[in-house]
Amino acid sequence: MSLREQLNLRNLLQSTKRAIPVPVKQALQKAYTFAVPCHLGPPVAQMYVNDGKTRSFLAANNFYSTLLSRIETSARVEITFLDARGEVVLREQRPVMHFGSCNLDIQTLFSDHAIRSDRGVILVRMIPDARRRREYHDMGKISAQFYMFYENTETGSVSHIHPTSVADPANQAGGAFVSHQTLNTRGLREVVLYQCNPSRARHRLEHQLIDTATRKVVLSKPCELAPLGCEKTVFRMDEIENLPPELAVQIDDLPSTNSKPMLCRVYQSGAFSMSHS
Repeated sequence: MSLREQLNLRNLLQSTKRAIPVPVKQALQKAYTFAVPCHLGPPVAQMYVNDGKTRSFLAANNFYSTLLSRIETSARVEITFLDARGEVVLREQRPVMHFGSCNLDIQTLFSDHAIRSDRGVILVRMIPDARRRREYHDMGKISAQFYMFYENTETGSVSHIHPTSVADPANQAGGAFVSHQTLNTRGLREVVLYQCNPSRARHRLEHQLIDTATRKVVLSKPCELAPLGCEKTVFRMDEIENLPPELAVQIDDLPSTNSKPMLCRVYQSGAFSMSHS
């Protein structure tokens, strides 16, 4: 088609659009809205730990009820469990009613299905049953909101962490990262990093501990990640000569934007404290 033909066609379409009566145009827009499902974002990713010492629990509230309380919304939570190599080990669906929630004890769930996996990635989507309602379209791209709870079965330590990554097929490496969290080394035995890779490509990175005073690297360890996999990096404080009073985490190249690791501080007593790094 020549440029002149393209211009003539565009002018014809614009003229036709202007000729459509407003009530007809509004009816067509409404019909289109109800015919097309709401825009669901990629699954949201977080890690579970199920190594016998640490238990993981998933909790998901029906956030549609909070954001659109006047709309009676039932939904289903789609959950995919992967092992550390990025292989799917289980798929689950759970219904959630208006202002309802669901929760999963991963140790019990895996035991019921004879699954052995000491850590891995969880992918979550929450899908409203009436996906074509106009109100859901007004929310834009929708991503699941949920939390993970971690419990140390030996000391009773607990942590509560929300996810920060999505398993978007378009994910690309996110570049260097330096944590703003300061790690006081007094009474600290280990720093453990749980790193996930929410991309579809293998990824190699370097986990580093730096002295916050000098900004120099005091200990560094490589980490190889399978697509949609995860790994655990352990830094023992007795590995560091002349241990500084304060440390921070540094990474040369995240697997995707904001896919920073979970940071676990393990103290001499065995108690832990976990957060995002």
